[in-house]
Amino acid sequence: MGRAASALGLLLLVLPLQGCPLWMAGAILEDVFPDSKPLVDTNWAKSEFAVISRDTPSEELFDVEASYDDGDERDEDMLCDLGEDEDLGDVVVELSAGIYLMENAVLLKGAKTFTIKGAGPNKTRLVLDTESRNALKIVGAERVHIEGLTLAPYSSDGVTIYDCPDVTVTNVAFAGALFGLRLKDSVAVVTSSVFAGCQSGIYAKSSAVEVREVCFTNCINAMRNLRGSFKVKDSYVYDNRNVIVGAVDRRTHLLGNLIFGTKQLLGWEGRPGLAANNLVHFRFLGNELGEETNRELERIDDFPDALLLPPGLNVVAVELAQLRGDRRGESDPDGQMRDHRLDRADRMALACQEALRQKNVKRAKRLAKLSIQYLGEIPLEDASDAVIAVSGLGKP
Repeated sequence: MGRAASALGLLLLVLPLQGCPLWMAGAILEDVFPDSKPLVDTNWAKSEFAVISRDTPSEELFDVEASYDDGDERDEDMLCDLGEDEDLGDVVVELSAGIYLMENAVLLKGAKTFTIKGAGPNKTRLVLDTESRNALKIVGAERVHIEGLTLAPYSSDGVTIYDCPDVTVTNVAFAGALFGLRLKDSVAVVTSSVFAGCQSGIYAKSSAVEVREVCFTNCINAMRNLRGSFKVKDSYVYDNRNVIVGAVDRRTHLLGNLIFGTKQLLGWEGRPGLAANNLVHFRFLGNELGEETNRELERIDDFPDALLLPPGLNVVAVELAQLRGDRRGESDPDGQMRDHRLDRADRMALACQEALRQKNVKRAKRLAKLSIQYLGEIPLEDASDAVIAVSGLGKP
């Protein structure tokens, strides 16, 4: 209970820290966790760990409970180390809004499937403060699904997954980890997530990883590869030290990403199968990407307007990935994202109408299509009159 109380104190202290100097966040963490030393013991990692949305209830800490279904009945119990049990069935962890603390390492070996789902990264926070690097390790599951939470591994990796042919991670923030998502002999799809302040955001050993609409920021390595492959698409890789470290082969693809950073390097050995339609800060990346469709981005503030964009860049998806990282920790990110999409859809629609007045039909069609892409799943009736007026022109 003493460490739990200290952790709660941390969260209450950190909530007002948005915008504070990095050294201050780090100093407070050291005071609150006197017996714990994070594996990534740097101010930039600690500051990312300390980002907490005001939407996250912080009045108390909760234990992590799970349900275990062996095919006959479903039992409710604590999520605990069950490495010797070979018949766990389907293991489900459902976390409502709040802050959850794990102080003991968990190894699940023999679960048929494992699912952990929260109420959203801005509402559900799982703090991993164990003496083991592998705080949460799943081995041999047929399927692993992780969704809708912030994983804050103060002194460990985020999630370690071995020997799983079907891993999906969506809408998850990994903050301040040694390895945010650590994979071995697995196949994974990671979407709409954020890796911030990690030594390596994703570490893949003998694994195949598909990454879509993901933000990597302020990490040593966005991705680290050992005899594995990455297919990275529509993602925002900003101000890390390396984009991909390790030897890559023809299975590795970088398609339609924004890659920017004053010190950021590609860092790989070998050549990918394809690297095209990326918007890149070439001054520090060199010409390793090679494809003519890659475009140079000199100033991040220029994105997404007033730029010669690569022909295959999904500017809407990349911008949304950027916003997930930039607005992590703010209140109501979903509402902010919706307002941004409506605003951008309206701006594209107004520009489309201007292009039509100038009889530039080609430009008008492109802008109308962008307007509808920005609108996304938002009902058309919620859009501005300008968007409604050009919606027919923007449909495929």
